[in-house]
Amino acid sequence: MKLKILYLASLACFIGVIFWLTSGIPLWSKILLQPLYDDTAKDGEASRNQINFVGDVLLARQIELNMIRFGAALPYRSIASYLQSGYTVVNFEAAVPEKHVLTPSYTFAFSVDKQFLPALRSAGVTHASLANNHAYDYGVAGFAATKAALTAVGITSFGGDTQYGENITFITIGGSTIAVVGLNTVSDVIDYEQLQTIMYSTTLQSDFQIAYIHWGNEYVTTHAPSQRKTAEDLVALGFDAIIGHHPHVVQDIDYIDGVPVFYSLGNFIFDQYFSTAVQEGLMLTLQQEENGYVFRLLPVTSVGTPNQPRMMDEIATSQFLVTLAANSAPSLRSAIASGRITVTP
Repeated sequence: MKLKILYLASLACFIGVIFWLTSGIPLWSKILLQPLYDDTAKDGEASRNQINFVGDVLLARQIELNMIRFGAALPYRSIASYLQSGYTVVNFEAAVPEKHVLTPSYTFAFSVDKQFLPALRSAGVTHASLANNHAYDYGVAGFAATKAALTAVGITSFGGDTQYGENITFITIGGSTIAVVGLNTVSDVIDYEQLQTIMYSTTLQSDFQIAYIHWGNEYVTTHAPSQRKTAEDLVALGFDAIIGHHPHVVQDIDYIDGVPVFYSLGNFIFDQYFSTAVQEGLMLTLQQEENGYVFRLLPVTSVGTPNQPRMMDEIATSQFLVTLAANSAPSLRSAIASGRITVTP
């Protein structure tokens, strides 16, 4: 009897191997590219009552090699439950061209294999900004392919287009409609006249308007004067909050006429390891409350777990926020240290 069971088990394994080998897809990819998360929470469900914002996300170069080796879900193993707690917006710093080529180390034309996108969606990412200096790394055709690939897995892309109307996404939480506008000053110039026209119609369709902007100087923890000037102009156009990315480190937080300006959320998933600062980031969660809207500040780190961000522990969080507060606008210091910034539009 035991021999019969062993024979049947061996036969089943043999048939399984033959199936894998004849399927045309390598065995490792069939196993490792499977998402580890349940993607049952679809856009529009009433359970989504917050928006999570993170900074730069790269799924190319060294990160692709690590995902090939350890699985497509590697970057999200410690953070997916937080991303899945609401809608999640990322700065998608790459292209997804039709013909993917592995991005060599120390090069900057970022190509992402679309096979890795389902795991990104399953981990909780719902929206991806393409308003950055890498969205066109493979030209106009690559940009179009990127939008199509993200759409195919259920991720809404916005930003990077020549028409500002294509750079806006609307997200509903707690009965409020939030408009998120993708902007880029690193490889583009803001057309304020056109943006003003778009903002007029946007405010009629939404309750709270956020500029999600690619700007600033890399690896500098304090904002540049040009960022402050741009922030003032955006506040004058009616934005209720400004959230930045591109410097690859967390920058200070400003306060302009009642509008919080998060100059940079830093890296979220990136293959940079040369300092602690590039391995730390800030996740924001936006919720509607009785007195307005609240941003919760949640520091993340990938120190010791490359390409795999996780929430900082309680002590590290407190230290991070106190340091960030000391580097930020005096009027916001106590709010930053507490991890909560309230905004009344």
